[in-house]
Amino acid sequence: MGVDGSDNSRRALRWGLAEAARRGCPLRAVYAWYIPAVAYGDPALPVGDGPDFEREGHEILEKVLAAVDEVPVGVEVRSVVTEGPPAVVLRDLADRDEVALVVVGSRGRGGVAGLLLGSVSQSLASRPPKPVVIVPGRDGATADGPIVVGVDGSPGADAALDWAAGEAALGGARLEVVTARAGGAEPAQDAQRIQDAAAARLPGGLAGVDHVVVEGRPVEALLGRAEHARLVVVGCRGVGAVHEMLLGSTSHALAHLSPAPVAIIPTPAA
Repeated sequence: MGVDGSDNSRRALRWGLAEAARRGCPLRAVYAWYIPAVAYGDPALPVGDGPDFEREGHEILEKVLAAVDEVPVGVEVRSVVTEGPPAVVLRDLADRDEVALVVVGSRGRGGVAGLLLGSVSQSLASRPPKPVVIVPGRDGATADGPIVVGVDGSPGADAALDWAAGEAALGGARLEVVTARAGGAEPAQDAQRIQDAAAARLPGGLAGVDHVVVEGRPVEALLGRAEHARLVVVGCRGVGAVHEMLLGSTSHALAHLSPAPVAIIPTPAA
């Protein structure tokens, strides 16, 4: 997960530690520093004995980790400080087989040595290398709420449903399967077909499943359910992506507006 010392990344770190405890896996805290090529011509840029960005990165990670109230028992935290564009660094690390999840804050502190710019979370949301969880800058999640997943019959939504079901089983949470529809009898029938297919796809043994059809656009439908959710899950592309051009995709809009963390799941290659 990405850490840069900002308040948002601290919230993301707390979420990531709790998730690592649920999964029984280590957490890799990553700080990336990067000087854009255009900056090398700036006379204000220190040279020679200038700032040691690697040392600064280690200091920031140590400070952030020391400020955590309590690292869950059994969670091994590994610190990584490296040079490179933050989104590229996180994507390259995520390509490794042992990485199950990437966690970032929705925005970070910015600056030359900053990690979590809004552009970083947006870049990862556009092409998630693995499931990406974007933690909002305010505490709005409901700890005992359901995991909300949007389905629309697309391959991306199927992947999101599968992942959300696994996450619900892991944490003993209820699953809320949401479909948005336009008004009218035919869209209502289509929405019901989508919900029936989703129900048939779900595994047994879940703590509980609610199937919800909401009239309206996908973003509005999922934002309305996010108010009481612990996590919102969507695919990176759905069948309605073209119609979301003014706001960006559903996943992008949710990442910016949801009060609960948003998990964006990559669509498996055909």
